[in-house]
Order: sequence, then C-alpha cells, then structure tokens
Amino acid sequence: QLPMPTLFSFILALLTSAYSFSQEPPPVEAARQAIVDLVTDEFWLNPKFVRLGFHDCVGGCNGCIDFTDPDNKGLEIPIDALADIVDEYSTQGLSRADIWALAALVAADESQNPNGGGIANRVVRFPFEWYGREDCPSVDGKSEENSTTLPGPNMDTKGLLHYFSREFGLDANETTALMGAHTLGTLTRENSGFHGPDGWVPNRGKLSSGYYDLLIGGQTKQGATLENSSIEDLMLASRWDLTTVDNSDLRDQGMDIEDRYQWEHLKENGQVIIMMHSDIAIIRDLEEWTNDEGEVGNATCVILRGQIKPNSCPRSQGIFMQAARYKFDNDLWLRDFDAVFRKILNKGYDTTDLCDEPPCRFTKTGAPAGPSSAPSASLRTSAPSAVSSLSTSSPSDSPISSCADRTDRFSIDGNTKKWCRNAANANDIDAFCALRKELYDHCPVTCGTCP
Repeated sequence: QLPMPTLFSFILALLTSAYSFSQEPPPVEAARQAIVDLVTDEFWLNPKFVRLGFHDCVGGCNGCIDFTDPDNKGLEIPIDALADIVDEYSTQGLSRADIWALAALVAADESQNPNGGGIANRVVRFPFEWYGREDCPSVDGKSEENSTTLPGPNMDTKGLLHYFSREFGLDANETTALMGAHTLGTLTRENSGFHGPDGWVPNRGKLSSGYYDLLIGGQTKQGATLENSSIEDLMLASRWDLTTVDNSDLRDQGMDIEDRYQWEHLKENGQVIIMMHSDIAIIRDLEEWTNDEGEVGNATCVILRGQIKPNSCPRSQGIFMQAARYKFDNDLWLRDFDAVFRKILNKGYDTTDLCDEPPCRFTKTGAPAGPSSAPSASLRTSAPSAVSSLSTSSPSDSPISSCADRTDRFSIDGNTKKWCRNAANANDIDAFCALRKELYDHCPVTCGTCP
C-alpha cells in the first residue's frame, strides 16, 4: 500500500498526464492572472519568485527545492505563497515547475513598473511559451535530495563564466545580462550570511539596468554616454569598500552560517548598497585573490571613486564592456535579460521545435545544456552576434593605432605569453580572439602568430 503523500503524487501525475492528451492547451492566462493578483497585493514576493524560478532550474526545472542546501534558505516563502495556485492548476495541465516558471516570468514583468504605469510602459512582457516541465515526486516541492550545485557568491570572473557556461550553456554576454537580476531583492544574514537590507541597488523593487549604474562609471545625468566615455571614465565608478560580516552570533544560535566578505557602497541618503564577489566579477578581475577552489577571499585590491591606483582591482576582460552597454541602455538590458531568463527557465527541455502559437508543450531532454557552438543570437547587441557585439565603436583602453604596433604593445606590458597561453587553452579559439578585440580593436586579432 502506497503512503498517502506518495499516493497523492501518483494520482496527481495521472491526472496531469491525462490532461496532456487533450487538444486544448492549459489555462495559462488564468494562472498568470492569479499570480498577478497575488503580487499586486504582495509586491514583495516578486524578487522571491524570480529567485525561486532560477534555483529550481539549476540542474533542470523540476518543481523541487533541496532545503538541505543552505543556499536555498528562504525559498519556502514563495513556495507556500504559490501552493494554492499550484493545487488549482496542476490538474489542468500545468505542473508545479510550470507554475514556478510562470511566477518567475510574471514577477519580472510586473517589476518593470512597481509603482504602476500600465502594460503599455513595459519594454518586454516575459512571455510564457512552453509548458510540460516534469515535477519531482515531492508533494509540495520541498525536497531533501542534494543533486544540484548552485553558483557560489565568491566566484571570480573566470569562475562565474565557467559556471554559467557549464550549467546553462550561457556565453559571456548572457551571463552578464543574467547577473542584472540582482536589481531585485535584499540579502539577510539568516539566509545567506550577507547583510544587505538595502539590496544591490537603491530601488530594489524595480527591474532595470540600475544594477550596472554603481559598477560602471560615467554620469548619465551629466550627459555621459557610452560613445563619449573612455575606458578610464567607465573604470572611475563608485567607491566600494570590502568589509567582513561577522556571523558568530548566528552560529551561537545553532545556525551553520560562515562569516562573509561583501563590498559596500554608502549612498548620501544613508543607504548601504552591497555586492558580492560574484557581482564585482563582471567588472573587476579578482583572480589574483582566489583560493584553490576558485573562490575569492579577502581581496587587497581597491575600488575607489575617481581614482585608479597601482592597487586598484583590474578590469575584467571580455564582459566589462557589455556591462557598460547595459548601464547606458535599459531597454537593451531588459530585452537581453528576457531572452536569457527564459532560456534558464527551460533548462532540461527541448525547445528546438518552433512554437508558433504559445503555449506549446515541450519534452524533457536528457542532454545537459552545454556552451553554444556559435554566439547566441538571442541577445540584442549593437552587432549581429554576442561575440561580435564587442564592437570597435566602443571605448577601448588600447593606444594601438595600427596593426604594426601590436607586437610592441605586447612586449611592453608583458602580456604576450599570458594572452597566447589563454588562447591556446580556450575551447573556441576564434571566439576567444574575437573577444580580445575589446582591448585590441584596431587590429584583426589572430591566434596563429603567438610566440
């Protein structure tokens, strides 16, 4: 005889499977409206739904969260908030994982206008195109199986790009766009060990490219644009101070929470905006301050406003300029984030078939997502592809005026051997060389002439 929770899950699976054979698609719009009504009354749920959608899809979207993993602390709140909607629509063709993905998209959509303004003022609508995600056996989505690895908060640039390439098949630009999700929400010591009641951005309830404002220099209020900003202008961003969060009092209470390093920016109004190492990694290369596991420790480099010193944290290569584009173009970022977030929420399922009339049912695939063999075409950049979008019209810190100067430049700064070693170790030599055009944009960069 089956235990009651297992029996309930079995019956629910049968009902859901039976519904899938019907010709009519599930009532997605009705479920969407139920979620809209929920976040309209309780707008603070928006960032929690976005976080839930992402965490569920690490390893493949399956409507399960492993609460033995401390990085999932706090997610019981959005799970419980959606429980009634899951119960209502799970017998009508939408799985729990579908509802969670839909809630994440609704939350992103609604967060474009947290103070009203209507649908007409939204740049994108975060459409729900695919359903058919399969749920794990758990009745309520609260699992105790540790089967996924979430991204750590202490990764450097290389570690960040490697994680999202391996887990979701994202390229560098897609990863940069995805990190902007931190424009929503706050951080609590009890959940993460970080102390960020004011969040990552001053307006933590609005989905916008504000995440990049304090990371990239150039004052838009003073007429600065990407086109008229030099690399030095973009590097001279806000001041960030690395601090230690002492969580010994929480450990005394029996919580297994380690001390944390976080970067803090003090606003004139008293707000303390924070960033984790993984946030700073999209604009500064902290590789010199990592341990054997690739996690950043107590970095000794500095990020000062209006100053570049010998001990300033060096600029991250390959993704810094994409972050700069997003700072100056909110619509570009929203469109790119929409594309990459929907890619995340489809993890583990086959979307190669065209979906002419959404919603469409897709099927599970056993193949893990891997790096694309070609740059993603989903991101709207200033050039046809994600790699070539590091265009020559963007600011460059390179003083090279002709290709003949390239070797001299390399020999002077000592980067020749390191650059060539990195190129040789790259999986895609052509893509690696194309990315280097951000620095050496006056020359047709090739990898075949390295000494």
